[in-house]
Amino acid sequence: MPTNINGNSGIDRIQDGSVHDVDIAPDSSIGFIKQWKMTSSPTQNIVITAAAGTTGATSGTYTGVEIAMTPKDINSWFRVHWDTCCDDTGGGGAATGAGGVGIILSMHTPTTGWVRVRDTGSHAFYYNTMSDEYFRPALDTVVKAVNTEEHTFRIYMKIHTTVRYRININIANSLYANGWNNNHFEVQELNGATFNNGNYT
Repeated sequence: MPTNINGNSGIDRIQDGSVHDVDIAPDSSIGFIKQWKMTSSPTQNIVITAAAGTTGATSGTYTGVEIAMTPKDINSWFRVHWDTCCDDTGGGGAATGAGGVGIILSMHTPTTGWVRVRDTGSHAFYYNTMSDEYFRPALDTVVKAVNTEEHTFRIYMKIHTTVRYRININIANSLYANGWNNNHFEVQELNGATFNNGNYT
């Protein structure tokens, strides 16, 4: 169930990969967060197979969950956050050479289809011949609404060279609770006089 944040309540928990809505004063003329959805992919240990140079909107390795949101206004912006726990895996571990991962943010509306709207490149998280690797790739950005249709967001990943990596990893001493599976995905709709998009268009 959605949870309203009005200074007296908290936010809803994520459970079993389902998307939970958090409406923050959606009709307020003061607040600028109109919608807030979050989730965690239930799929663990996804091996990234898409190669460097992958540029298609859906040609990377899918991270296992999506968020859909219909903007309340054509002039709204979406703030997108995603992070995961990642490590090198067998059959091309880090000791074999230089490697890295990149993050693709893809957005879909019925009119536009899937469009690659952000791409960090496969050098965004890069390591050179390390014996063992654990790290936490993340993406934070804003994207403008393109129409008043439902916008669906997905994260895809790609690898640099031959080192293989996996995400949403199941590692020792982790605690998977209340739907959290070593990854977090959220989208907020922003719109209001107090929001400034700077040089983003």
